[in-house]
Amino acid sequence: MNSSARSLLQSADTGVQRSLSKLRVRAAGLGVVCSCLVAQPALADPYLWVDQDAALSKFEAIFVEPVSNDTGARFEFDVTDVIRTHLASKLREQGLAVLDLPAPGKSFLTLKGQLTLYTAGSAVARWLVPGSDPTQVVMRATFIDGVKGEIVADMVVGGYVGGGGLFSIGADRWILEKIAEHVATAVRQRRDAEQKGGRPR
Repeated sequence: MNSSARSLLQSADTGVQRSLSKLRVRAAGLGVVCSCLVAQPALADPYLWVDQDAALSKFEAIFVEPVSNDTGARFEFDVTDVIRTHLASKLREQGLAVLDLPAPGKSFLTLKGQLTLYTAGSAVARWLVPGSDPTQVVMRATFIDGVKGEIVADMVVGGYVGGGGLFSIGADRWILEKIAEHVATAVRQRRDAEQKGGRPR
C-alpha cells in the first residue's frame, strides 16, 4: 500500500468519526421524539480501498484474525472477540468461505480488524435525555494476501445509536453484529462486481 492510500484511509477513519459526531448532534436535536423510536443503528458509509492490481474474487477463502483493541480502553466484555465471531458468521452468511485456521497452499485472504473507537453508551441515559450517552463504534478492516503478506484491501466502517431510549437496550452488543454485517456485505458486493466484470460499487 502506498503513502497516498494510507493517507486516504487515515482520512476515512477521521471522516467516519466525524459522521458519527454529526449523527450525535442530530439525535440530540430531535429531543424527546427520539425516545419514542425503536432503536436502529446509523451506519456511516464504509470507505473501501482495493489495490488496483488485486482482486478479491481470486481468493478462495478468508481467515479472520483476532481483532485488536486500538482504543486504549478496557470494556466489560471481550468486544474484539465478539466482533471476530460476528465477522466470520456474517462472511459465511454472504456465501464466502471462511477458514478456522490459515491453510498452507491455499489462496486466501487474512482479515485483520482494528477497533479504533467504541463506547457502550447507556439506554437508560438515552431514555432520560435523548441523544445522550450514545453507543458508537469505528473499525478498520484490512485484507491481506495470506500467501504473499501484501495488503489487498482496506476498509473503515462505523456505527452509532443515539436514540430509542429503553428500546436500545443491548445496543452495545448488537451494534457489533451490524458492523460485521456491513463489512461482509461490502466484500460480497465487491466480489460480485469483479466476477461480473463490472465496476465495483
